[in-house]
Amino acid sequence: MAQTLESHWPQIRRTFAAALGTSFHFSMASVDDQGNPHISPIGSLRLDKNRTRGYYFELFTKKMPRNFQTNQRVCVMAVPSRIRSWLSALIRGRFKSPPGVRLYGTVGEVREATPEEKVWWERRTGILRFLKGYKILWSDLSHVREIHFDDWAPVNLGPMTQGCWDSRSKKKGAS
Repeated sequence: MAQTLESHWPQIRRTFAAALGTSFHFSMASVDDQGNPHISPIGSLRLDKNRTRGYYFELFTKKMPRNFQTNQRVCVMAVPSRIRSWLSALIRGRFKSPPGVRLYGTVGEVREATPEEKVWWERRTGILRFLKGYKILWSDLSHVREIHFDDWAPVNLGPMTQGCWDSRSKKKGAS
């Protein structure tokens, strides 16, 4: 499984980048001690270039850290939502590029963000730093949580997504 994840990592990263560019967040699911799913929007997730891992700044999530005390598994979903791409796919009857992807993994402990991680976030949001909301939301980003991904699944929309990945789309089949 890890080989398949690693071989698709560049396309997975492109799909995540496209999603972040259109919706500004990813959906991250965790599970509480009663088995109930919990989904949070995470806008600060960054995937490593050459490794199947990433990290996010843990600031506003309150329930997820509690969930991680009993279950460290997560699922992160990215769906690019460009109207033009979706409309084009509906007209053609197929997507040219993947309409979404899920990553499955395990979170680590919260740790202090490195200077490089802080610089990445500042570059990503720097244009907004003069706004009142920026200071309220992001002036104190100091801790991250790593995620080590071990599996993935495409967002499958039947024949419209055929050929976007490979036979994995047919095997996983989840939409």
